[in-house]
Parts: sequence; C-alpha cells; structure tokens
Amino acid sequence: MPAHRRALGRRREATARTAHPPAPEARDTGRCGERTGDVARRLNALTPLQPLTRPNAPPVPFASFLRFGQHVRALLLLALAACVFGFPAQARDSFNERAFFAPPTSGIGTVAVADLPPEARETLRLIRRGGPFPFVRKDGSVFGNFEHRLPAQARGYYREFTVPTPGARDRGARRIIAGGEPQAAPGGEFYYSDDHYRTFRRIRE
Repeated sequence: MPAHRRALGRRREATARTAHPPAPEARDTGRCGERTGDVARRLNALTPLQPLTRPNAPPVPFASFLRFGQHVRALLLLALAACVFGFPAQARDSFNERAFFAPPTSGIGTVAVADLPPEARETLRLIRRGGPFPFVRKDGSVFGNFEHRLPAQARGYYREFTVPTPGARDRGARRIIAGGEPQAAPGGEFYYSDDHYRTFRRIRE
C-alpha cells in the first residue's frame, strides 16, 4: 500500500477516536456506593444462619399427645372422685343411715300378722283406721324405695309408719311400709322391716 494512503488511514482513525471516545468501564454499585460484587462477597463470607429446628431431631408422634390427654383426664377423674367421696365416714354413715350401702336382698319373705310383735300389730291397726300415729311428722310420709328392695311402683305409692321399740328414745329401726290404699280393706299391701329398711317381709293378713 502506498505510504500516503497509510498516513491518510491513520489520520482518519485518530479523528474518529477524538470524536467518539470509548465509554468508561461500567461499575455496578450498591445503594451506598459499594460495588455489587463486593457486597455479595461480604454476604457470602458471613456465617450461614442455623435452622430453628435440629435437622436430625425425631418428629414427635401423634400418639404421645393422645397419651398425655389420657393422663390429664385420669387425674381430673381422680380429683372429682376425691371431692365427691372424700367426706368423713361419720357424716356418710349418718346421712345414709346404714341401709343405703347395704346390698339388696334377693327376695322378699312373708310373715303372718300373728307372728308380728305386738307393737307392729298395733301399728297395722292404726294404719287401717287412719291414726292417730305416735310420730305425726314422719308417719305416713312417702317411702322412696331408693334401694329397690320393694317391687317398683310410682313415687307416692309406698308410705312408711313407725313401729315403736320399747325403751327407745327415738323411732328405732322397725317400720311398716304400706302400699296402695291401706285403709280400704282388704286393699293395699304391707311390708315389715325390723332392721331399718335393710330387709322386708310381706305381711300376710
């Protein structure tokens, strides 16, 4: 190539560089003027966060929660039983009057009127006649039959009457339970108990 053409080409290149200078190298900066690469390197240098749970910890089985609930329920039942049955034995005996905890009899026997004590025969005569009774507030009151020692009947069917015990200062343990219409002879039914409702015998007239 001739020398004048080479010189002309060099002048054109110099003119182009002067007119269009090269763009400066791009620098990525962060919010505070730091390079993005520098920020990333610093973050990578930090100690990684540990997970909240241990990776090798065994999972808690659902059966454990069920067993815990059963234990709590058992404790609550024991506390309730202690509140209900934990009162003193003397108060319990006076409240239930011995017959409440006695086992029910398997059957009801019979007794003839002639075999009753004299006081029981007199009480039976007063029941037929309608009184007067020695214990006005108690005689003729409803007998609940809560221990189910007598045949099941509607409430109010049975009424109790005291058979006086010679020498006793209270009502004693002897009773006659009248059922139905005792004053309408020969209607009604009568049961005699000499152990405070624990056992009964039906009176045969």
